Amino acid sequence: MTTAPMTSTPTPAPRGLRAGLQFFDRLGWFGAQGMLWLYAGTVVFQMLWTLFTSFKTSPEIFNSPWGLPAEMQWNNYVTAWTKMNAGTYLFNSVIVSAGSLLAITVLGAMIAYVLARYEFPGNRVLFFFFVGGMMIPGYLAYIPAWFLHRALGLHDSYMGLMVQYTAFGLPFTVFFLHSFFKTLATPYHLYQTDDPEAMASAVAEIDRQQNFPLTYFQQVPRLDYSAGCFLAALVCCAGLLVCRALQLQNWQAVR
Repeated sequence: MTTAPMTSTPTPAPRGLRAGLQFFDRLGWFGAQGMLWLYAGTVVFQMLWTLFTSFKTSPEIFNSPWGLPAEMQWNNYVTAWTKMNAGTYLFNSVIVSAGSLLAITVLGAMIAYVLARYEFPGNRVLFFFFVGGMMIPGYLAYIPAWFLHRALGLHDSYMGLMVQYTAFGLPFTVFFLHSFFKTLATPYHLYQTDDPEAMASAVAEIDRQQNFPLTYFQQVPRLDYSAGCFLAALVCCAGLLVCRALQLQNWQAVR
């Protein structure tokens, strides 16, 4: 006598509960989309406001900060480029930004890969050392960095600025790439190349994985705090706009 195995099927949720959950999911989706569009609108508004302000005269900037320019002052750009050395500033920004970005990318990738893929004494200490660098406000290091650059002979130079920006950009880069390198399912390490069997097994595993069809997988977590982050950023941007408006009003009162 044989008995069939007992199988249990999950009890479906009541129809009213499913409808309620779907309603709140849609409500949350529309709320998040609304906040994102509102945040995008504030960013675009600031960009347009800065653009139109660049076409105003000096009295219009202080007397009518939120109004449109009475006449487009195209000469402002000519004056900025010829008399205010805007071309030199742009060239300096390109040189420093390109050099800093290259250094941050290369150094951050190498540091993050070693910390993520190799275990050695002090690994976590070094990782949290870089993470702790993200918690230091940049303006607290400006004055000490100025004295340090002057002592090292890097004051008023491209190299000094590149070193400064690289030091501030490395912590976040290491933290971000560390999580990425942790997810790599590499079946071998570089130090295993001296072992012929391990190397042959790794090559066979790579060949096997290359023959797999391409698949795309995307996982959307249920707990998404991006909407709250965008809302906080929106509140901060609104506060900055209010402070800017009060500053202009105080400037007009002083004048």
